[in-house]
Amino acid sequence: MDETILLNYLQGECNDEEAARVETWCEEEPGNRKTLEQLYYTLFVGERIAVMNAIDTEASLDKFKSAIREKEKKTKRKNISIRWGRYATVAAAFLTGAAYHNYGGRREELNTIQQKRPDKELIFTETSIGMWNDGRNLEKRLMEDMEETALGTVNNWCKAVIVWNLMLDNERGPNREGGCQTCYGAVDIDRSDYKTITRNSHYYIIGHLSSVVKPGAVRIGSKGYTADGIMYSAFENLDGTEALVLLNNTDEAKNITVNSGERSFTYEVPAKAVASFRWNLY
Repeated sequence: MDETILLNYLQGECNDEEAARVETWCEEEPGNRKTLEQLYYTLFVGERIAVMNAIDTEASLDKFKSAIREKEKKTKRKNISIRWGRYATVAAAFLTGAAYHNYGGRREELNTIQQKRPDKELIFTETSIGMWNDGRNLEKRLMEDMEETALGTVNNWCKAVIVWNLMLDNERGPNREGGCQTCYGAVDIDRSDYKTITRNSHYYIIGHLSSVVKPGAVRIGSKGYTADGIMYSAFENLDGTEALVLLNNTDEAKNITVNSGERSFTYEVPAKAVASFRWNLY
């Protein structure tokens, strides 16, 4: 496949015939879809890196040093020496935590960060679906997005999960210059009537978590049944209820039994499905 056509496709600049050629090519074998995904990340992440490189780092560092000096004056501690070779330690006083995207690397790497600074927050702040990763294939994307984005992040110490975009129209807009031209939203609204809604995978991962995991909840330990394709996470809500979200990414239904204190229940989770539970402890 001509790379120019692929680039035009990702930027929303190809015609209908070229778009059809790209989509047919993606369906021919999984490796083609993967190539398109990699090209997307290279194209758009590269642009973001260019923006970051344009930042005046020296001026930012001077501003940071001034803030450190002001903090030192306010504390009025004696015999304190700021050593600029130890920026990371000093900077930690000004940072709430770190934000992560999933354009590369492995989610397990979050554990390393948490082990180094368990006092800081980890927040997963961006992932997207679109034409490059079969974003309208709900069965495929729901499984992958629940595993990698929803459960895969909170099970590796992330305090929150944010998807991008929340809503777009059926023409993948509105767009800003330089923004993604081939993205889908968690939901897409039809421009013909602004009533008809298409619900994509991100809608359902938000729905499964938010329906049982309430604001202020904390993740709690869960152990027991393990198998390839099975992933779950448990939470305790502020009202004392507990919750469980479970992914069954296998080709057969699974009977699960949940035990929590004096409560116990059994449920058959269908193949290729997600199940969310919430219960009172007493």
